[in-house]
Amino acid sequence: MIISKITHTGYNNYNKNNKITPIFKGEYEDRVKSLRGQYNAVSWWWSGEDDSRELVAKNMRNEISDLKAEVTKKQVERDGLANSLQDLRNYYSSLLSSKKAEIATLKNQQNNNLGTIRNLENSLSDLGYTLHSLKSSNEEYRSVINKQEQTKNELNAKNEEVRSSINKYKEDIDKDIKTKIKKLHDEQEFRLNELKTQVDSLIKTPDNMKREMHCPTPDGFGSIAGYKEQKEQIKKIFGQAVILEKYGKTADVPNGLLLYGPDIDFNNIFATKIAKQYGCNLVEYSSQEDDAGRLKGIRQVIAEAKSNYEKTGKRTVILVKDFEKFAPKESRIVGPLKSLMDNVSESHATIVATTMFPENLDDILIRSSRFQAKIAIPPADYKNILEMIKIYLDPNILATIDMDTIAKKILAIQTDGAFSVKALKGLIQNIIPDIKQTTIKSFEKQINIMKGL
Repeated sequence: MIISKITHTGYNNYNKNNKITPIFKGEYEDRVKSLRGQYNAVSWWWSGEDDSRELVAKNMRNEISDLKAEVTKKQVERDGLANSLQDLRNYYSSLLSSKKAEIATLKNQQNNNLGTIRNLENSLSDLGYTLHSLKSSNEEYRSVINKQEQTKNELNAKNEEVRSSINKYKEDIDKDIKTKIKKLHDEQEFRLNELKTQVDSLIKTPDNMKREMHCPTPDGFGSIAGYKEQKEQIKKIFGQAVILEKYGKTADVPNGLLLYGPDIDFNNIFATKIAKQYGCNLVEYSSQEDDAGRLKGIRQVIAEAKSNYEKTGKRTVILVKDFEKFAPKESRIVGPLKSLMDNVSESHATIVATTMFPENLDDILIRSSRFQAKIAIPPADYKNILEMIKIYLDPNILATIDMDTIAKKILAIQTDGAFSVKALKGLIQNIIPDIKQTTIKSFEKQINIMKGL
């Protein structure tokens, strides 16, 4: 199109009276003529020459406006290209400076390397001189070495003579030492044989009676950890007499033993272990009958114990649990039971009574002629806990732990109560405090009461 060549200046030449300047006049006239020719066939609605001119002028104004927008867009693109070009110039300028700096560094390194090469050449020259000097010295050293080799051969010859003399002297010494050692060995062997004979004469095999008195059995005291004092007390008062009786010796076996403490289950276990330790029959007597029924029942058990001893030669231990319930104070059974307890041992029976409340028993009933021993079974103290750890833990574990520390910790955590022996056995897996502090305080009072009886 011809109009595409019109510049922004041409647009400004169109005046406010819709008059076209000479620059666009030719093109303007041509468009008007062309427009009129197109509408000759419809001249009935054509409004005349002014309308055709106005239409052409309007179209040209629109084209000029579009060209102006296009020119503005191109100017923006040109400015963007100019900025990009400037950025490229800056980048390549920086890159060129960097490369120049690298080239300068490489030149400095090259100069340094050249200096190093010159230093190495000088060192090589010095080494060559030194090597030449060493070659001269080597001849002198070789001469010295030859002389030393000759001296060495002479010394080896003399050394061989000395070695031969030493070997002969050594053989003489070895022979003398062997003779003396054999003599000492014979003397020591003779003395050891004499000593062995003396020791053998001193060794005596303990008889069965003493072993049964003093050695704990696996199902007796050997199965109870700790409580050495209580075991020793029972052994002196009851155990030795029972064993003497078993072997036909004269012995004063007690009528009764009273075990008291806050752990009633352990009290009962201790009583059963007494019977097993000394090979006695064990009868656990427990009755819910009235006073007369309980008295009749205990008499029957005592009669059976006498008959059993005549058949087997074994004494019977009659375990009466919760003795304060079996013979409470001021009950009608207390009087007859006193008479019964005076002679129960004559039927080869011993009543072992257990209780948590010995203060609830009649003082005369439990006096020393009837219950020769009143043994306190306290909660496990430090020594007893330590013995329990030795027995109840795996021996392989014992070698890897500090038993003393564990015993002290177990003892220290009993702030609100004590542990029963049963709980102590399972302490590694489960710690269960099952004796109240009030019970422990009561037990301390009981000890003082029992000492006064």
